[in-house]
Amino acid sequence: MNSNITIQSIVDLPEAASFIADCNGDPCQHVGYCGSNPEEILYTLQHHFSDLPIRQSLIAAYDNKELVGLLGLDIDKEFMEAEIWGPFIKGNDWNSIANELWMHLMEELPIQINRFNGFYNTENHHAGTFMQQHNFVKGNIHLLLSANQSQEKPINDIHLLDLPPEEYNQFITLHDELFPHSYYDGKGIVKRLNNVRKVIVAVEKGLIQGYVYFEANPIFGEGCIEFIGVSPNHRKKGIGRTLIKAALYQLFTKFRISEIQLCVSEKNSRAINLYTSAGFVEKYKLISYRSNE
Repeated sequence: MNSNITIQSIVDLPEAASFIADCNGDPCQHVGYCGSNPEEILYTLQHHFSDLPIRQSLIAAYDNKELVGLLGLDIDKEFMEAEIWGPFIKGNDWNSIANELWMHLMEELPIQINRFNGFYNTENHHAGTFMQQHNFVKGNIHLLLSANQSQEKPINDIHLLDLPPEEYNQFITLHDELFPHSYYDGKGIVKRLNNVRKVIVAVEKGLIQGYVYFEANPIFGEGCIEFIGVSPNHRKKGIGRTLIKAALYQLFTKFRISEIQLCVSEKNSRAINLYTSAGFVEKYKLISYRSNE
């Protein structure tokens, strides 16, 4: 590695946010966990990034005081997991700088992380090589879909409601059965619930037939449908379509969201057909990775 490169805690957080936004706008550097709006990234770094202090979660590489690399870990202390932000590298020595950042961050971590998760654009070949070098397990290809504003009110005879606390355990069981080894398990979703992170469930006789989990970011006019699941015993009844329309209606009207994104496995053709029929279009292809456990 270039002898002028210095690895240290980030000096200027706004500069870091702009650096991430610039890199993440390039498919060859794109990381699925991060956005491309510098103001939104800065807000996340300042308020919602990691359960550890930013100096322990975000590390930088400087070449003669010029920022040339960043690597972050969005750490969940309860589950001892981390989502990897980066590596983001500008320059010709991508692999060496990325490995130096990783080694430094691992040496400085004050807690043991049981699982690391990566999520990268299929065109981000540097990241794919980096994941291989560190023995990460390659997962499935996912499509990132997006939809623009619509205010069509859902009309249905299915009983929908916000997930009530007394049904948390039932929801957790269903989600973990439908999405094993996902980036959020059922308990993780319940932990995240608040005024802008919601689960809507379709219920009949006290049984959850299906659900949709979505997040709104009204400050930046963005929203994301993270999961939609229907119990195998209640499929082909229009429940999935009703749930997605209900989520879209809330996001577009209640939260005034202008763009909604969601991620779906490339293999899930039924879900892709459902989403495209609701107005979603493909934006990126992403590959998931996880560390060996």
